[in-house]
Amino acid sequence: MNLLRALGRTLLSMLVMGFTLMLIVLVAGCSVIYLRYGRDVPQYQHVIDYNPAVVTRIHTADGQLMREVYSNEQRVFIPISAVPEHLIQAFLSAEDDSFYQHNGVDLLAFSTTMLRNVSRVVNEERLTGASTITMQVAKNFVVGDERSVERKIREIFVAWELESILSKDEILELYLNEIFLGNRSYGVAAAAMNYFGKSVDELTISEAALIASLPKAPTLYDPTRNYETAVTRRNITLNRMAVDGYITEEDAAAYKAEPIRLHDGQREDLLYAPYYAEEVRRQLIRAYGIEAVNGEGLSVRTAMDPEMQAIGQVALRQGLMNYDRRYGYRGPVTELDLDSDNWREALAALEADGLRVPNGPDWDYAVVLEADAEQARIQTRNGEAGSLRRENMDWAGRSPSALFNRGAVIIVEPLGGNDYALQQIPEVNGALVALNPHSGRVLTMVGGFSFEASEFNRAVQAERQPGSTIKPFVFLAALDQGYTPGTPILDSPVIVDQVGSGSRDWRPTNYDGRFQGRISIIQALERSRNLATVQLALNVGMDQVARYARVFGADPDMEPFISNSLGTSETTLLNMVVAYAKIVNGGFHIEPTLIDRVQDRQGQNLYVNDPRDCLGCAEADTLPSVAETRTQIADPVSVYQLLAMMRGVVERGTAARTVGSQLDFPVAGKTGTTDDFKDAWFIGFTPDLVVGVYVGFDTPRSLGRNEAGGTLAAPIFTEFMRRALVGKSIPNFRLPPGYTFASLNADGTLVDAIDESKAGLVRELGFSNTTEFVDDSNYQGASSSSEALGGLY
Repeated sequence: MNLLRALGRTLLSMLVMGFTLMLIVLVAGCSVIYLRYGRDVPQYQHVIDYNPAVVTRIHTADGQLMREVYSNEQRVFIPISAVPEHLIQAFLSAEDDSFYQHNGVDLLAFSTTMLRNVSRVVNEERLTGASTITMQVAKNFVVGDERSVERKIREIFVAWELESILSKDEILELYLNEIFLGNRSYGVAAAAMNYFGKSVDELTISEAALIASLPKAPTLYDPTRNYETAVTRRNITLNRMAVDGYITEEDAAAYKAEPIRLHDGQREDLLYAPYYAEEVRRQLIRAYGIEAVNGEGLSVRTAMDPEMQAIGQVALRQGLMNYDRRYGYRGPVTELDLDSDNWREALAALEADGLRVPNGPDWDYAVVLEADAEQARIQTRNGEAGSLRRENMDWAGRSPSALFNRGAVIIVEPLGGNDYALQQIPEVNGALVALNPHSGRVLTMVGGFSFEASEFNRAVQAERQPGSTIKPFVFLAALDQGYTPGTPILDSPVIVDQVGSGSRDWRPTNYDGRFQGRISIIQALERSRNLATVQLALNVGMDQVARYARVFGADPDMEPFISNSLGTSETTLLNMVVAYAKIVNGGFHIEPTLIDRVQDRQGQNLYVNDPRDCLGCAEADTLPSVAETRTQIADPVSVYQLLAMMRGVVERGTAARTVGSQLDFPVAGKTGTTDDFKDAWFIGFTPDLVVGVYVGFDTPRSLGRNEAGGTLAAPIFTEFMRRALVGKSIPNFRLPPGYTFASLNADGTLVDAIDESKAGLVRELGFSNTTEFVDDSNYQGASSSSEALGGLY
């Protein structure tokens, strides 16, 4: 018995010693692990101060989203309060169903996974991680994604630390905004938009389950790449949501039966204004640097008027198409061998980005299957069959069978049903700009026919000869030197000795090759007489003309060469539009601005376009006013005289037929055409809106005989103004203080008194409550036809 007791005591002592030893080893091991990893946990302060790369968002003047700018990570940060409950539930079921119960590490799941990994090691299989959402946040933000035991241990320690300093909702918010979900999407907001074209609050449960299925393998489960695999993975998530009690099994079965309806790639939430948005992006990069623009989440409010922008895009595009169609159909894009096995794949592979139509139905490529005298049977890139009837291609001038062989690839526009219309991308291009003349805010900018075909912005990047649109600054220089609108000038031959240039004498000509002799200055501008303009520039001094062009910004670098009085130097459309704005606003300096305000991600203003104080705004009994900070750059009376002369251009001169007779509100402007009809311009304005249009080939060549500013660019201006100002009250042009009335005969002499007919004319022109000059000429022989009008206009 004693022996048994002794043996028992010995065994008990051994067990106690063994347990103690094991405990010492365990404590020592944990201490070593803590000393090795826990005390060397990477810094996680930046997790608390989370500032991820976020897209910069560019908005219109009324707040519509026009573009998102980012580099590698497309992310829109949203607070956890904005994430719908069913999307959170989908992620919990797919990634961490005990997220709200554990302290950062699910020990049971982790232990089970580690035991399974033993057999994986033996079988040389890839190890699994059993990471909770907190552990994934620790990995993404602090530890890194290296696959090793050391990294996993560090991940656990960081997860515990994060749980001690952040709430569960804060951790989940970090996770849902940081996680990569494939298809260029970082965070659930970007994924919802890229996959489904929706905001997160619009996602269905089925769509939410798909997004929640992506973190494990974003590329493998990307439905745009592997549709069937993505469906299988989504269905697993739906099953788990049913097990977790978020949805019923019946609901899960219904959602699993739903197909995945992916977004077609076009962002319907983005207002289409690519030239405007790209110019804003370039300006932001110059101001803040490319890294800030691509990742700091700037919020940019622009001056762009979305309604005017849409009208401008359509007006320019239609004007270019009208010109292009006058010169006929150039033929199919290419031809396919319909007897080959891969012609459908070849058709589908054609790049069609340049066919996008702003604010209208998209064009597409189609192949002609057969054609007769009345119609062509076609098939589009997506396999749809259709009909191209002769009446829907009558501009091409010939029957379908005469134009198309079997296999011809053509451009078509859907008309509804199975009917299509024939289209053609114009070779010619152009630009349109509209701005507020008082503030310089650019309301509309269209830089070409198709941004997808060419990102070159012809409104700001193309430097072209402005032709006769430069002439107003010749006349303004004269008015400031004491000339009047009635001062006579000779429209007669001019020979300029180009001393030292190595060139022959310069002998400019009028458009019609004729001379009109003694005419008034107003007649010279209205009829755009080249020789009279050159005579005036010589009298005034070309150095003064160049100075006015530079001060107004029409040509910031103009040299005092006499040929520049006819617009032979180069400038941009935006420069010319801003220069004309300074005419209509009374001679005040303005700068063109596309950006109204820039804010950082916290909503703090980085830039405000108009920082002027509102005087009296804080006082209830005071009428508020805004201080005038603009600089006066020219005599307002001379500027107004020029403006009135430019009204004559559209009332009686080179734009009378295409502008003046088409618009029933106060408008003024000037046509411009360069040598050999290479550039066509029209810049015009109402009292509160300036619009410029330019048309020409990117590689300069003739637009064709009589394709002038008045016949090509002016109709685009007219169409824009007619639609942009419909239903709006247009005021009369504002008179400057100190302006007096005089009535002039055609030869520039004063009329003693204004008779009733002249007074009626004054009222018709919109000059009320005061007087101004009235040219009493009927301009016989100067009709509005391009053949009769003189000068390069």
